[in-house]
Amino acid sequence: MEYQKRIYFCTSNKKNIYRQLKSNPQFEACTLSKDMKWIRLQGKAVFDSNTEAKDKAFEVMPGLAKIYKSEDFEVFYVEGIEATMYSMKDEPRTITL
Repeated sequence: MEYQKRIYFCTSNKKNIYRQLKSNPQFEACTLSKDMKWIRLQGKAVFDSNTEAKDKAFEVMPGLAKIYKSEDFEVFYVEGIEATMYSMKDEPRTITL
């Protein structure tokens, strides 16, 4: 979700990814669209213990309540984001946020 001009993600503090990001916060994610364009995000994961950020996530994505118990739910944002966009026909384009 986008919250307070930051890109947020969520996970459970019971998962390996949570422990991995706590010990090494370097974050990278990649996704592909149906038209064969993809984006790679890189940056540093910063966990946010603010209950307002967690409440906002549940508000924006109500289905999260079916997946996560509130005591296990963690949110983090990514700082120092570098986003590179790719396609099969254009040169990669990188922006820093």
